Amino acid sequence: MDSNVLFAALYSYLDKNKYSENEIISEIKKCYKKGASMVHFHINKVKNGIEGFFNILKRIEKLDILIAISLSDYKEIIDNIGKNRINNLCSVSLHASSCNVFNNIIKQEYNAVEEKFEEYSKNGFIPELSIFNEAGIENAIKLNKKYHDKFIASIYLGYPNELEATIENIDMICSKLEDCSFLSIAIYNNNLELTEEIIKKNAIVRVGIEDSIYNGPQLAKSNEEVLDTVNKIINKLGRTVKKFEYRESL
Repeated sequence: MDSNVLFAALYSYLDKNKYSENEIISEIKKCYKKGASMVHFHINKVKNGIEGFFNILKRIEKLDILIAISLSDYKEIIDNIGKNRINNLCSVSLHASSCNVFNNIIKQEYNAVEEKFEEYSKNGFIPELSIFNEAGIENAIKLNKKYHDKFIASIYLGYPNELEATIENIDMICSKLEDCSFLSIAIYNNNLELTEEIIKKNAIVRVGIEDSIYNGPQLAKSNEEVLDTVNKIINKLGRTVKKFEYRESL
């Protein structure tokens, strides 16, 4: 039976609140119970900052779950890691190419992408390529030839100035990156028809309030509600939810 991995990005960028360790752990556990085996949140959402971030990782390290770390948080984590040994499975994002996201222009040459890729791997993190355009797709193809099975290719569709969120683009991406073992697709302002197409393509389904405050056409009440919707689609299609699995021996 075909199956999908669920990836939950926990907090909207519109949400200016900070949360206690217990509140964030509770949110992670709620998403985990709904089938998410990958979660993402930022240090600036934790009331006690980097100390709290490390405490959260320590307290959930027995959960079979990947923590997706942002590029903006990576340096702070490395600078403060010291005695805070990380035993969790973690990924770190990096831009796969130059892009323009919310008028934030990022310049990124392929050599710099590969250098970061090597650095993340050396430090024990799984590289997660953030792909917004066709140049990023082409760089992911290059990296896959050299580092097959060792990174997550994360596609972001519908973001202003970059690849549109369409079935045609989903089909194109999945065709070009079909040899990538870990392909994640997020839709900005969640569209359930497109989410269903992602599920059918066997991709990792990234949802959650960070990427969209919508649950289909409605405002989302919570990450749990969005995951419930995705689970209903998965069940309707006769599929199942599976855990994210990464073998360090690769």
